[in-house]
Amino acid sequence: MSRLEMNADDANAYTRGRSLAALMVLAAEGERRAKELVSIQGPPRSSPGAPPHKDTGELYDGITSEVDAGQMAARVGTDVPHGFMLEVGTSKMAARPWLRRSLMELTSRADQVLAAGMGDEGATGGSVIGRAASFVKRAGARIRRFFGR
Repeated sequence: MSRLEMNADDANAYTRGRSLAALMVLAAEGERRAKELVSIQGPPRSSPGAPPHKDTGELYDGITSEVDAGQMAARVGTDVPHGFMLEVGTSKMAARPWLRRSLMELTSRADQVLAAGMGDEGATGGSVIGRAASFVKRAGARIRRFFGR
């Protein structure tokens, strides 16, 4: 008699570990891409709608990423105050998005990383990516509403 047993705890731990590894890769790639977008040395200043050029290097140096294993969440961003103003613009300056752009570009890579992290090159993880892209779009809309844009 053949018997197949499944240990749900082991399967959950395996899946969680692989997902966490994929999140770590994506966070590092998101940080790298954000820094790449703000690495063009100025002057001149960047054009409205284009990522900001590097002036003092404070924004570039302040871009970080982190992974929260408990929440299974990755974050990429900065605590440099003018990073936010450059991202969304002000009443006197048009936005020079760099963070949303890097994260949106990363969504195309996320399917590959998540599929590879699960050991299945054919998997797409579309529902995860769809939710992530939807979150980024909603967050951008909230920011624009907050600032009256």
